[in-house]
Amino acid sequence: MERGDRILWTTMKSTVNAAWREGWEEAIHGYRCALNQHPDDIDLLTGLGIAYSKSDRPEKALRAYRKASELAPEDPALLERIGAALEKLGRDEEAAQAYLFCGNRIMDREQDPRLAARCWEAAVRLHPRSVAARTELLRHYQSVGKIDQAVDQCLVLASIYAESGRADLAVRICRHALGISPHQDEVLAVLDELDRATEEPELREPDSQPGQELSPPADLPGFAPPEFGPLQADVTPRFRGSPLDSTAHRALRELAGSIFDDPSTTSTTGDTSRSEVLNLLVARAVDLQTRGRIGAAIGSYEEAITKGAAGPAVHFNLGLLYEDVGLVDEALDAFTCAASDSSYALGSHLAMAECCQRWDRVSDALEHLTSALRIVDLPTVDAEHAGDLADLYAHHADRYLDEDEDVVVAYADSLAAFFRQSGWEERVERARRQLGALSRERPVVSLAEVIAVPYAERILESIATSQNYVARGLPYTAVETCHFALDFGPDHLALHRQLGEISAKMGRIDQAVSTFVVVADSYAARGAKRHAAGMYERALQLSPMDTDVRARLIEQLVRDGELDGALRHYLLLADSYSRLAQMERAREIYDDALRLASRDEIGVSWTVRILHRIGDIDLQRIEWERAVSVYERIRSLEPDDEKARLALVDLYYRLGRRQQAIQELDELLQMYYTRDRIDDLLAVLGDSVEKWPDRISIRARLAEAYLRAGQTDAALAHLEQLGDLQLAAGRDTEAEATIRAIVALNPPGVDAFKSVLRQIEGGQVVGSRS
Repeated sequence: MERGDRILWTTMKSTVNAAWREGWEEAIHGYRCALNQHPDDIDLLTGLGIAYSKSDRPEKALRAYRKASELAPEDPALLERIGAALEKLGRDEEAAQAYLFCGNRIMDREQDPRLAARCWEAAVRLHPRSVAARTELLRHYQSVGKIDQAVDQCLVLASIYAESGRADLAVRICRHALGISPHQDEVLAVLDELDRATEEPELREPDSQPGQELSPPADLPGFAPPEFGPLQADVTPRFRGSPLDSTAHRALRELAGSIFDDPSTTSTTGDTSRSEVLNLLVARAVDLQTRGRIGAAIGSYEEAITKGAAGPAVHFNLGLLYEDVGLVDEALDAFTCAASDSSYALGSHLAMAECCQRWDRVSDALEHLTSALRIVDLPTVDAEHAGDLADLYAHHADRYLDEDEDVVVAYADSLAAFFRQSGWEERVERARRQLGALSRERPVVSLAEVIAVPYAERILESIATSQNYVARGLPYTAVETCHFALDFGPDHLALHRQLGEISAKMGRIDQAVSTFVVVADSYAARGAKRHAAGMYERALQLSPMDTDVRARLIEQLVRDGELDGALRHYLLLADSYSRLAQMERAREIYDDALRLASRDEIGVSWTVRILHRIGDIDLQRIEWERAVSVYERIRSLEPDDEKARLALVDLYYRLGRRQQAIQELDELLQMYYTRDRIDDLLAVLGDSVEKWPDRISIRARLAEAYLRAGQTDAALAHLEQLGDLQLAAGRDTEAEATIRAIVALNPPGVDAFKSVLRQIEGGQVVGSRS
């Protein structure tokens, strides 16, 4: 890190800490110091303005906000802060102008119209005679179907125009009110009064010039208040210039081109006359459609389809015509057929969304808009992330099921506006670039989370800027940048994820884990199961011993039917408790896992794996009888499990159950012999002899195994030791048989073995041969 950056890092660290504890004087000092090095940093200027505002110095706050706005004139959030500062100073008309301009900027950027309406409402609250603000409110209320509020704005505007001596405009706006809501008694009364007033010879002098508005303050350069113009009652125009519009043009173009195809090349059945008939029907339908004869065009398309015409273009055009005449279900069926072709899928989903929006089927509209965004988003991520992203989109619309209708409508409008704007493809690519690391790590952030939300551009820019600060070694500045953005999107999960990553970089592991858990819980509430699990796993990467987080992850995986993943994390959770020396708790976790593993859809291998873990705990706690039950259960499930059989041999010996131990060992050896696994057999017996060097039965089996393997020297070594053990134990008959086997092999020094054999035969006690 360069020296200048290091100084800025230190300064911002203390500044952010001061702001968190509301030490505004210290924060102001920190921001001013940082601005000495970076005088044009918008975030620093905004932070300084906030600190001044919090310390009740609105004049200085206003100066800071104005300078930031000069650097970022398109940022509506700064205009809103300017308005708040002016309002605090009692400069109501200037504040109203700032709020008005803020609302207009929001609409220019095609963001949430509710935020714009909030600004315009603030403008008319401070300056009730603002024609521009009331005109914008009128347009907004009409566009969202709030007709009563729209009529109220018409009446106020009519009053303002009448008082200004512009009765013609007052009459015009009253007629517009009647156009959107006929039979309004109050509007009719105002019109009557205006008619009488125009007949009087003397009219009062106007209070202001027609349409006069406030002079824009210096911090709002280039503002021109909108003039009142005709407002259309139809507020859901088709997506001109959007994928829907281009798909409609394509469908017509394809059908027009197919009319002139050679029938002999287009017919797949060899029935040329049939193809000609279909072409004639389609040609007639296209001609009628382009001449605006919708009913006749629908009939021709339907006849063509009945006689075998297919293809997405036919269905798409028919869907548009059905929509135009209000046949909603028929339109949706036609668009659904067209959507089966991948090249028509995007336009078809947007067409279905438009259709549903026009007839107030908002939830269905949101489903189709989400599908459209999914189509354009999936190609922007790597294949390894595509599954997670598809899962998120599968449940994205579900999160709005319990929301108020106004919220659903606003979000659907935002998505529709996104596809309606020019350059939406570039915006998709830019959003992915701005997300940076959050687009490369699991779980990947979806565009649905960041594009159609209020202040989306500001939030994305803040994420990109904060990642740049982290890369430069300035984490506190990165944190501050994200906190500014949270003012505009407090529920924006990508921002919280970024804050968690910054905390991890700063070594604040507990804080990062806490943040990731909150994000995971939010994803879970939204039905995004893979994203929820992914965020829990991200938290566990930082804190693998956090048993609470792992328990949450297990619950999430079980709910989602990811049973293998749940069992894997059950074992890790139990292992965490084992490392904490909480063995009883670890065994309880294994028992829970065992119950899950008993489900029919899970193979026996998981049960065996868990039982081995339980058996290990019982062995550590010297609970041998309990361990025997566990390993016997494993043997019943997996007779070939060598580890379980060897454990049983050991346990049976420890418990004095020698006969069972020998039987268990012989069954294991027989399995090895049957499968010709002599090397494994020798290794197991060798380990056992090393573990129990004085156990005669085990050494006898090892000697026999070496003989069967043809390894005479090794066999002789163990036979000799076996004979000594037998003699020492007073088992002369067995010792005699062992020594006879040695003599039969005729090893060097065989005479000594023969001498021992004669002594045994003579009934003498010889003890060890040596």
